[in-house]
Amino acid sequence: MSTEEGANAADVAQNPETAPLNGQQDQGSTAKPSRSRRPDLATLADVRREMGKVYRDMKRTAIKSQDGTRLVYVLSAIGKLIESSDLQERLEALERAIAARTH
Repeated sequence: MSTEEGANAADVAQNPETAPLNGQQDQGSTAKPSRSRRPDLATLADVRREMGKVYRDMKRTAIKSQDGTRLVYVLSAIGKLIESSDLQERLEALERAIAARTH
């Protein structure tokens, strides 16, 4: 690991939310990503909001489109998990209600 890479790793360790997304120094963009803290991703609305932030960051070149695409991919996966979990909870509630009626 070079000295420059070591310095970058130290920066990421101190403040991972403001570090460049791909672990490299930003090579030309002076805009900063709008994500200054860890986003709350508990609901589909939270995920949608974060996707919007990533899109706006890509549009104003605060993050590279390749990095933004990766983030949106992960956010999509998180959204699918939330959706599946919500559906599972609803199904289990219906099954309990049906079981309570039949007993």
